[in-house]
Amino acid sequence: MAASTRDIAIFEEFDTINFEVVLAKLRDGISLADVLGRSRKPYRERFRSVQAALGAAVRRVHLEWTEVPPETLAATKAELRRYDAIFSTSYDLLIYWSIGYNENYGRFCDGFWANGRNEFDPDDCDLFPNARPVYYMHGALHLIVEGQVSPGS
Repeated sequence: MAASTRDIAIFEEFDTINFEVVLAKLRDGISLADVLGRSRKPYRERFRSVQAALGAAVRRVHLEWTEVPPETLAATKAELRRYDAIFSTSYDLLIYWSIGYNENYGRFCDGFWANGRNEFDPDDCDLFPNARPVYYMHGALHLIVEGQVSPGS
């Protein structure tokens, strides 16, 4: 998906190429619209459009699961086991694929287990004893539901 002229204008206005900066500004716009009694709609539309463009860009350059050698997944998982908690700033799926390598998550957990559908539920996200939590600081491709993450519904 190509960015629209309006999306590009936002990047230019804030003199950035950083998607996170633009998405944060749009989230602020959504909050301000609420405070000022204005419509959220144009900000949400831009948020979703920029977010979709980010997802498309990541997918264009990201490896497919079948392109990652099993030895790489095993080695990454072994390295991650050295830590009590994992914090990822990457959008890609490599950590997700690695912690689940051989369909055995062991102590790894990411809080996405609710309803048996691998969803996040803030009322059901307490870590189990001896858990090794994995935190996706900026989100990740596997967290996008129905093509998008909601920007402050």
